[in-house]
Amino acid sequence: MLITQEDKPIIESIKRFYKQGLTDYHFGPVVLVDSQGKPIGKVKDGDAVIFCCRRGEREIQLTRAFVDKSFNEFSTKNFKELDFVIMKLYHEMFKNLPLAFKSVSLKNTLGEVISKSGLKQARITESEKFAHVTYFFNGGENRLFPGEVDIEIPSPKGGSFEEKPELNISKVTQKLSKLLNQGEHALIAVNFANGDIIGHLDNRHANIKCAEAIDKHLGITLQASRSQGYMTMITADHGILEKMVSSDGSPSVSHTTNLVPFILIPPKGGSEMPTLKDGGKLADVAPTILEVIGLPKPQEMT
Repeated sequence: MLITQEDKPIIESIKRFYKQGLTDYHFGPVVLVDSQGKPIGKVKDGDAVIFCCRRGEREIQLTRAFVDKSFNEFSTKNFKELDFVIMKLYHEMFKNLPLAFKSVSLKNTLGEVISKSGLKQARITESEKFAHVTYFFNGGENRLFPGEVDIEIPSPKGGSFEEKPELNISKVTQKLSKLLNQGEHALIAVNFANGDIIGHLDNRHANIKCAEAIDKHLGITLQASRSQGYMTMITADHGILEKMVSSDGSPSVSHTTNLVPFILIPPKGGSEMPTLKDGGKLADVAPTILEVIGLPKPQEMT
Protein backbone atom coordinates (compact mmCIF):
# COMPACT_ATOMS: atom_id res chain seq x y z
CA MET A 1 0.00 0.00 0.00
CA LEU A 2 1.22 3.51 -0.81
CA ILE A 3 0.32 6.47 1.43
CA THR A 4 0.45 9.99 0.06
CA GLN A 5 0.07 13.30 1.95
CA GLU A 6 -2.73 15.60 0.86
CA ASP A 7 -0.21 18.34 -0.03
CA LYS A 8 1.54 16.03 -2.49
CA PRO A 9 -0.09 15.38 -5.86
CA ILE A 10 -1.32 11.83 -6.42
CA ILE A 11 0.93 11.78 -9.48
CA GLU A 12 3.91 11.51 -7.13
CA SER A 13 2.61 8.20 -5.86
CA ILE A 14 2.24 6.94 -9.42
CA LYS A 15 5.84 7.96 -10.18
CA ARG A 16 6.99 6.00 -7.14
CA PHE A 17 5.26 2.89 -8.46
CA TYR A 18 7.05 3.31 -11.77
CA LYS A 19 10.40 3.65 -9.98
CA GLN A 20 9.65 0.33 -8.29
CA GLY A 21 9.34 -1.22 -11.75
CA LEU A 22 5.55 -1.62 -11.52
CA THR A 23 3.24 -0.96 -14.46
CA ASP A 24 -0.32 0.37 -14.13
CA TYR A 25 -1.73 -3.16 -14.03
CA HIS A 26 0.16 -3.92 -10.81
CA PHE A 27 -0.36 -0.67 -8.87
CA GLY A 28 -1.23 -1.20 -5.24
CA PRO A 29 -3.89 0.76 -3.31
CA VAL A 30 -3.21 4.45 -2.66
CA VAL A 31 -4.52 6.17 0.48
CA LEU A 32 -4.70 9.95 0.77
CA VAL A 33 -3.97 11.12 4.33
CA ASP A 34 -3.83 14.44 6.14
CA SER A 35 -0.91 15.95 8.02
CA GLN A 36 -1.74 13.74 11.01
CA GLY A 37 -1.58 10.60 8.89
CA LYS A 38 -5.34 10.04 9.01
CA PRO A 39 -7.10 8.88 5.83
CA ILE A 40 -9.17 11.51 4.03
CA GLY A 41 -12.57 10.66 2.64
CA LYS A 42 -13.18 7.35 4.40
CA VAL A 43 -16.50 5.66 3.68
CA LYS A 44 -18.69 5.75 6.80
CA ASP A 45 -22.21 4.91 7.91
CA GLY A 46 -24.80 7.15 6.30
CA ASP A 47 -22.79 7.50 3.08
CA ALA A 48 -23.96 6.57 -0.39
CA VAL A 49 -21.61 4.72 -2.73
CA ILE A 50 -22.29 4.41 -6.46
CA PHE A 51 -19.97 1.77 -7.84
CA CYS A 52 -19.44 3.03 -11.39
CA CYS A 53 -18.11 -0.16 -12.92
CA ARG A 54 -20.20 -2.50 -15.02
CA ARG A 55 -17.85 -5.13 -16.50
CA GLY A 56 -19.45 -7.88 -14.48
CA GLU A 57 -16.58 -9.79 -12.90
CA ARG A 58 -13.98 -7.43 -11.42
CA GLU A 59 -16.52 -5.70 -9.18
CA ILE A 60 -17.57 -8.77 -7.23
CA GLN A 61 -14.75 -8.88 -4.68
CA LEU A 62 -14.84 -5.16 -3.85
CA THR A 63 -18.63 -5.17 -3.58
CA ARG A 64 -18.45 -8.09 -1.17
CA ALA A 65 -15.94 -6.20 0.98
CA PHE A 66 -18.55 -3.49 1.56
CA VAL A 67 -21.82 -5.44 1.82
CA ASP A 68 -21.03 -9.07 2.70
CA LYS A 69 -20.84 -9.51 6.48
CA SER A 70 -19.13 -12.89 6.01
CA PHE A 71 -16.31 -11.38 3.94
CA ASN A 72 -12.97 -12.37 5.51
CA GLU A 73 -10.31 -11.84 2.83
CA PHE A 74 -9.07 -8.82 4.78
CA SER A 75 -10.27 -6.65 7.67
CA THR A 76 -13.39 -4.61 6.88
CA LYS A 77 -16.05 -2.62 8.71
CA ASN A 78 -19.61 -3.88 8.89
CA PHE A 79 -21.71 -0.87 7.92
CA LYS A 80 -25.18 -0.52 9.40
CA GLU A 81 -26.38 2.28 7.12
CA LEU A 82 -24.65 2.33 3.76
CA ASP A 83 -26.44 2.83 0.45
CA PHE A 84 -24.26 0.84 -1.95
CA VAL A 85 -25.59 1.15 -5.51
CA ILE A 86 -24.30 -1.11 -8.28
CA MET A 87 -24.62 -0.35 -12.00
CA LYS A 88 -25.94 -3.80 -12.94
CA LEU A 89 -26.64 -7.14 -11.30
CA TYR A 90 -23.31 -8.90 -11.86
CA HIS A 91 -24.00 -11.68 -9.37
CA GLU A 92 -27.11 -13.10 -7.75
CA MET A 93 -25.59 -12.58 -4.29
CA PHE A 94 -26.19 -8.84 -4.79
CA LYS A 95 -29.83 -9.08 -5.85
CA ASN A 96 -30.97 -7.09 -2.79
CA LEU A 97 -28.68 -4.12 -3.48
CA PRO A 98 -29.96 -0.95 -5.17
CA LEU A 99 -29.57 -1.37 -8.92
CA ALA A 100 -28.95 1.50 -11.33
CA PHE A 101 -29.88 -0.38 -14.49
CA LYS A 102 -31.90 -3.54 -14.94
CA SER A 103 -29.96 -6.27 -16.69
CA VAL A 104 -31.10 -7.54 -20.07
CA SER A 105 -31.48 -11.31 -19.98
CA LEU A 106 -30.25 -12.98 -23.17
CA LYS A 107 -32.12 -16.08 -24.26
CA ASN A 108 -30.77 -19.03 -26.20
CA THR A 109 -27.10 -18.20 -26.00
CA LEU A 110 -24.72 -20.74 -27.53
CA GLY A 111 -24.10 -22.51 -24.23
CA GLU A 112 -27.80 -22.65 -23.42
CA VAL A 113 -28.74 -24.15 -26.80
CA ILE A 114 -26.07 -26.83 -26.49
CA SER A 115 -27.20 -27.63 -22.95
CA LYS A 116 -30.88 -27.87 -23.94
CA SER A 117 -29.91 -30.41 -26.60
CA GLY A 118 -28.49 -32.69 -23.92
CA LEU A 119 -24.88 -32.32 -25.08
CA LYS A 120 -21.86 -31.67 -22.88
CA GLN A 121 -19.60 -28.64 -23.15
CA ALA A 122 -16.39 -27.42 -21.49
CA ARG A 123 -14.82 -24.01 -20.99
CA ILE A 124 -11.15 -23.64 -20.14
CA THR A 125 -8.67 -20.81 -19.67
CA GLU A 126 -6.46 -19.35 -16.97
CA SER A 127 -7.84 -17.13 -14.22
CA GLU A 128 -7.05 -13.81 -15.97
CA LYS A 129 -9.67 -14.64 -18.62
CA PHE A 130 -11.93 -17.05 -16.73
CA ALA A 131 -14.88 -14.65 -16.76
CA HIS A 132 -14.66 -14.40 -20.54
CA VAL A 133 -15.40 -18.08 -21.16
CA THR A 134 -18.01 -18.25 -18.39
CA TYR A 135 -19.80 -15.03 -17.39
CA PHE A 136 -19.47 -13.23 -20.73
CA PHE A 137 -19.84 -16.38 -22.82
CA ASN A 138 -23.10 -17.13 -21.01
CA GLY A 139 -24.66 -13.78 -21.88
CA GLY A 140 -23.46 -11.81 -18.87
CA GLU A 141 -24.80 -14.20 -16.25
CA ASN A 142 -23.01 -16.19 -13.54
CA ARG A 143 -24.61 -19.53 -14.15
CA LEU A 144 -23.55 -23.06 -15.04
CA PHE A 145 -25.68 -24.82 -17.65
CA PRO A 146 -26.46 -28.52 -17.20
CA GLY A 147 -23.70 -30.50 -18.89
CA GLU A 148 -21.22 -27.60 -18.67
CA VAL A 149 -17.85 -27.89 -16.92
CA ASP A 150 -15.68 -24.83 -16.29
CA ILE A 151 -11.95 -25.28 -15.77
CA GLU A 152 -9.80 -22.46 -14.37
CA ILE A 153 -6.02 -22.70 -14.55
CA PRO A 154 -4.41 -20.21 -12.09
CA SER A 155 -2.47 -17.41 -13.76
CA PRO A 156 1.08 -16.72 -12.51
CA LYS A 157 1.23 -14.70 -9.29
CA GLY A 158 3.91 -12.32 -8.16
CA GLY A 159 5.98 -10.14 -10.44
CA SER A 160 5.02 -8.61 -13.74
CA PHE A 161 3.44 -10.61 -16.54
CA GLU A 162 6.06 -9.28 -18.94
CA GLU A 163 8.58 -11.42 -17.08
CA LYS A 164 6.54 -14.49 -18.03
CA PRO A 165 4.72 -13.70 -21.31
CA GLU A 166 3.81 -17.35 -21.80
CA LEU A 167 1.73 -17.11 -18.58
CA ASN A 168 0.36 -20.62 -17.85
CA ILE A 169 -0.56 -21.51 -21.43
CA SER A 170 1.26 -24.85 -21.16
CA LYS A 171 -1.02 -25.99 -18.30
CA VAL A 172 -4.08 -24.81 -20.21
CA THR A 173 -2.98 -26.84 -23.23
CA GLN A 174 -2.25 -29.93 -21.13
CA LYS A 175 -5.74 -29.87 -19.63
CA LEU A 176 -7.29 -29.09 -22.99
CA SER A 177 -5.54 -32.08 -24.57
CA LYS A 178 -7.00 -34.35 -21.88
CA LEU A 179 -10.49 -33.03 -22.61
CA LEU A 180 -10.01 -33.62 -26.33
CA ASN A 181 -8.79 -37.16 -25.74
CA GLN A 182 -11.89 -37.87 -23.65
CA GLY A 183 -14.07 -36.94 -26.61
CA GLU A 184 -17.10 -36.31 -24.38
CA HIS A 185 -17.85 -32.68 -25.19
CA ALA A 186 -19.68 -31.32 -28.22
CA LEU A 187 -18.04 -27.95 -27.63
CA ILE A 188 -14.79 -27.04 -25.89
CA ALA A 189 -14.25 -23.27 -25.66
CA VAL A 190 -10.68 -22.26 -24.81
CA ASN A 191 -9.25 -18.78 -24.37
CA PHE A 192 -5.49 -18.30 -24.68
CA ALA A 193 -5.13 -15.23 -22.47
CA ASN A 194 -1.63 -14.23 -23.56
CA GLY A 195 -2.41 -12.04 -26.56
CA ASP A 196 -4.65 -9.63 -24.68
CA ILE A 197 -2.76 -9.61 -21.37
CA ILE A 198 0.71 -9.14 -22.84
CA GLY A 199 -0.54 -6.99 -25.72
CA HIS A 200 -1.41 -4.23 -23.25
CA LEU A 201 2.24 -4.01 -22.20
CA ASP A 202 4.79 -1.79 -23.90
CA ASN A 203 7.42 -4.50 -24.15
CA ARG A 204 8.35 -5.67 -27.63
CA HIS A 205 10.36 -8.65 -26.38
CA ALA A 206 7.44 -9.86 -24.23
CA ASN A 207 5.02 -9.33 -27.13
CA ILE A 208 7.14 -11.52 -29.42
CA LYS A 209 7.59 -14.24 -26.79
CA CYS A 210 3.83 -14.15 -26.21
CA ALA A 211 3.10 -14.66 -29.93
CA GLU A 212 5.60 -17.52 -30.06
CA ALA A 213 3.95 -19.22 -27.09
CA ILE A 214 0.49 -18.95 -28.66
CA ASP A 215 1.81 -20.28 -31.98
CA LYS A 216 3.43 -23.27 -30.30
CA HIS A 217 0.44 -24.24 -28.18
CA LEU A 218 -2.07 -23.59 -30.91
CA GLY A 219 -0.13 -26.13 -32.95
CA ILE A 220 -0.28 -28.66 -30.11
CA THR A 221 -4.00 -28.02 -29.75
CA LEU A 222 -4.68 -28.48 -33.46
CA GLN A 223 -2.80 -31.77 -33.52
CA ALA A 224 -4.85 -33.08 -30.60
CA SER A 225 -8.21 -31.77 -31.82
CA ARG A 226 -7.82 -33.01 -35.39
CA SER A 227 -6.68 -36.48 -34.29
CA GLN A 228 -9.76 -36.78 -32.04
CA GLY A 229 -12.20 -35.85 -34.81
CA TYR A 230 -12.93 -32.29 -33.71
CA MET A 231 -13.60 -29.41 -36.07
CA THR A 232 -11.47 -26.50 -34.85
CA MET A 233 -12.42 -22.83 -35.10
CA ILE A 234 -9.98 -20.02 -34.36
CA THR A 235 -11.16 -16.44 -33.86
CA ALA A 236 -11.07 -13.41 -31.54
CA ASP A 237 -13.32 -10.51 -30.62
CA HIS A 238 -10.66 -7.83 -31.18
CA GLY A 239 -7.03 -7.35 -32.08
CA ILE A 240 -4.14 -5.88 -30.08
CA LEU A 241 -0.88 -7.79 -30.42
CA GLU A 242 -0.69 -7.41 -34.21
CA LYS A 243 -0.08 -3.66 -33.90
CA MET A 244 2.87 -2.67 -31.73
CA VAL A 245 3.38 0.90 -32.96
CA SER A 246 0.76 3.62 -33.60
CA SER A 247 0.87 5.87 -36.67
CA ASP A 248 2.52 8.63 -34.61
CA GLY A 249 5.31 6.30 -33.49
CA SER A 250 4.04 5.81 -29.95
CA PRO A 251 3.52 2.29 -28.52
CA SER A 252 0.17 0.71 -29.38
CA VAL A 253 -1.19 -1.06 -26.28
CA SER A 254 -4.94 -0.71 -26.87
CA HIS A 255 -7.48 -2.87 -28.64
CA THR A 256 -7.55 -2.38 -32.39
CA THR A 257 -10.48 -2.22 -34.80
CA ASN A 258 -8.81 -4.51 -37.33
CA LEU A 259 -10.98 -7.31 -38.68
CA VAL A 260 -10.32 -10.57 -36.86
CA PRO A 261 -9.96 -13.91 -38.64
CA PHE A 262 -12.32 -16.86 -38.47
CA ILE A 263 -10.41 -20.01 -39.37
CA LEU A 264 -12.11 -23.38 -39.75
CA ILE A 265 -9.94 -26.50 -39.68
CA PRO A 266 -11.41 -29.99 -40.28
CA PRO A 267 -10.39 -33.14 -38.39
CA LYS A 268 -7.90 -35.60 -39.83
CA GLY A 269 -9.33 -38.04 -42.30
CA GLY A 270 -11.40 -35.30 -43.89
CA SER A 271 -14.92 -34.21 -43.42
CA GLU A 272 -17.15 -32.09 -45.56
CA MET A 273 -16.17 -28.50 -44.93
CA PRO A 274 -18.95 -25.96 -44.39
CA THR A 275 -18.84 -23.09 -46.86
CA LEU A 276 -17.99 -19.81 -45.12
CA LYS A 277 -19.63 -16.66 -46.44
CA ASP A 278 -17.75 -13.44 -47.01
CA GLY A 279 -18.46 -10.42 -44.83
CA GLY A 280 -19.14 -12.33 -41.63
CA LYS A 281 -19.32 -10.78 -38.19
CA LEU A 282 -18.88 -11.92 -34.60
CA ALA A 283 -22.62 -12.52 -34.29
CA ASP A 284 -22.27 -15.23 -36.96
CA VAL A 285 -19.83 -17.33 -34.93
CA ALA A 286 -22.37 -18.96 -32.58
CA PRO A 287 -24.79 -20.10 -35.33
CA THR A 288 -21.81 -21.39 -37.34
CA ILE A 289 -20.75 -23.50 -34.37
CA LEU A 290 -24.28 -24.88 -34.04
CA GLU A 291 -24.35 -25.78 -37.73
CA VAL A 292 -21.06 -27.66 -37.41
CA ILE A 293 -22.39 -29.53 -34.36
CA GLY A 294 -25.62 -30.25 -36.20
CA LEU A 295 -28.03 -28.25 -34.07
CA PRO A 296 -30.65 -25.81 -35.39
CA LYS A 297 -30.02 -22.17 -34.58
CA PRO A 298 -32.62 -20.34 -32.45
CA GLN A 299 -34.50 -17.35 -33.81
CA GLU A 300 -32.39 -15.03 -31.65
CA MET A 301 -29.30 -15.78 -33.77
CA THR A 302 -28.36 -14.52 -37.23
